[in-house]
Amino acid sequence: MRVAIAGAGMAGLAAAWLLEESHDVLLLEERATSGGNLCTFFPPDLVHMPEAVELGVRAVPLGPDSLVARLSGALGLDRGQWLPLPPGHLILSDRAKADGSHHAASPVTPVRREEAARAAALLAEQAHHWKTGGLDWEVPLREMVEDFDLPQRVKEVAVYSLPAATFGCTLQGAGFLSARAVGELWAEDPAAPAPASCRLRGGMQSLARRLVPRSSRVELALGTGLRAVCRHGGRPELTDTDGRHHQVDALVLAMPADEAARILAPRFGPLRTRLGSFVYRPLLYQVHRDPCHMPVDRGTWAPSTVTVHGPWAETTEWYPTRSGDLFVSQVTHRRPRPRAPLTSAGFRTVQPTPGMLGAQRELLRSQGEGGIFLAGHVIAPVNTLENALGSAVAVARRLAPRSRRLARLLDDT
Repeated sequence: MRVAIAGAGMAGLAAAWLLEESHDVLLLEERATSGGNLCTFFPPDLVHMPEAVELGVRAVPLGPDSLVARLSGALGLDRGQWLPLPPGHLILSDRAKADGSHHAASPVTPVRREEAARAAALLAEQAHHWKTGGLDWEVPLREMVEDFDLPQRVKEVAVYSLPAATFGCTLQGAGFLSARAVGELWAEDPAAPAPASCRLRGGMQSLARRLVPRSSRVELALGTGLRAVCRHGGRPELTDTDGRHHQVDALVLAMPADEAARILAPRFGPLRTRLGSFVYRPLLYQVHRDPCHMPVDRGTWAPSTVTVHGPWAETTEWYPTRSGDLFVSQVTHRRPRPRAPLTSAGFRTVQPTPGMLGAQRELLRSQGEGGIFLAGHVIAPVNTLENALGSAVAVARRLAPRSRRLARLLDDT
């Protein structure tokens, strides 16, 4: 079979790697580099070996049976290459002071650690119940959180702030997201230890860098995207951005929903309509040395800080390196921004709303119709690296069920 894949993020790269044993694979990527949301930066350092700093996927929960762990092993990255992240987070807020008074904080003040810890523990506990109890994916978060035994102020700054920062929406908007989808990121089984969140010593982007040369039979076209998709003779026919035409037996769309909808011909109307239910929000990150988003008292610093300002919540990750402190901050809405940023990167994050999840169920039912398959966050309730790989596995099960790489990746031994 001739299989085309649009999008060289981790879902597209993994699908190409799994399929190339059995099929002739063309992988199109409109950007000049592969890896998608894997974005590693090495700050210049004239004295020490530069240390990897992540702007995109910053860490993954590395359980023993995770696809990320198995893929990294298949790529020659042993467990020693994964570094556990230090635990702990701090919440700053420009709302009422932590003592409950109505005097405005100036400009932000820490939420009491015991309050933040109680809120985080309650969210983790309830999210586990939502998951094990099979809560409907279309129940909004606010319907569940409003029953939490917490002051309203604490719900806003210590519960809604977490998904608001993650998904780039307002605190109010976080309440309209799917409780089950949000809970997938924070659910913890009280009877089992949570897997440690880890990052790769050489940078998360090294996963993509290792996948590309190991997919030597894949025709990789960087800087070339899809312009149009129609159907000819019952099979997908593609036109790429260089004006070339490709007749294929199957097309895997591993790209954002709105971009996929834009390139599909009108005859794909139902598919385009479902893809139109996906909404995205921008996220802008900067790497900097300016501690402007950290508390004045260094003794209160934490590896991760969430700052609530106005209707927004944004994060700052602290990297204490051998050459001094580095920070990775969300700066989509913050003013002022850090002085002399070292680099910036913009992303778009999909909103896991009940409407999106309803459309997603329909997309899964039609997976493979007319030779069109979907991969990546479009068919996953939450956009995580684990789910991206899971979507590639699902495509490979359909198109290359006897793949030796697929068998090794899923082998429990």
